[in-house]
This record gives sequence, structure tokens and C-alpha cells, in this order.
Amino acid sequence: MKEVTVALVYLAIAGFEILMHWFLLTKCSMAQGLLHIYLYRFPHSGKGVFGLLDIFLPSIVLGVVIGWVGNEWSLRKMVLFVALAAIGTVALVPSYVVFMGKNLVWWWPRTSVDAIVWFTVALFEAFALTGLFAYWGRCAHIRFSRL
Repeated sequence: MKEVTVALVYLAIAGFEILMHWFLLTKCSMAQGLLHIYLYRFPHSGKGVFGLLDIFLPSIVLGVVIGWVGNEWSLRKMVLFVALAAIGTVALVPSYVVFMGKNLVWWWPRTSVDAIVWFTVALFEAFALTGLFAYWGRCAHIRFSRL
């Protein structure tokens, strides 16, 4: 049953992310303002906000949920779910590009070498964040269950 909880949270996050990216493309003035923020690129670092919304926040939420509901799982099962969540989070990103279009999304890789590098880095980030917050969620569950 705990596995189903993790799967349902993943589906909820995926649905929210897809709806959010769809909303960003509507003609609503609020959506246009949010789209401008989403596509913003910091001049000094060359990074943007998209990674926070597309990789970081979903990884953090999934990590906490995995750690909280799977607090009694073996380490092997915990790592498996962390890996699946990280892969699933990164696998959603191309669907956002389909909604927005490759020309609009400045951070989307243009060559196959860039794509390999981008997906490798994104998977590492997602795995590290999901794993870190799964550990935090597991510790928090143990701590709060003793109160």
C-alpha cells in the first residue's frame, strides 16, 4: 500500500507540472508574467528558474514522501524508489518542452552531446535531492512517531 501512495503522489506531481506548463502558455496576463519568470535566464550564471520548478521541487516532495511512508523499507527498496522517482521526474521534462516548443525553451539541449550531458546532470541532481530528502523524511517520521 505504501508503494501505491508513492505512485499516487508522483502522478499528482506529474499532473500538476503538466497543467502548470499548459497554463503558462495561455493568454492570461498572470500566466504571461509567470512564463517570463519561468523562462528568465540569470545573466551572470546563465541559469534559470525552470530547474527549480521542474526538477528541484518535485524531487524534494517525492523524497520526503518516500522517506516518510517507506520508513520501514529496506535500504535496497528505498534506493530503488528514489532512483525511480528521480528517473520519473527527469522523464517528464521533455513533455514540458512539447507544450512550450523547443524554440521558446532556451535551456533545452540542441545537440545529442548536449542532451546526454543535460540528462546526466539532471538525473544526478534529481537522485541526490530525492535521496537526501528521503533520508530526511525517514528521520522525521521516526522522530515524530516517538513523540
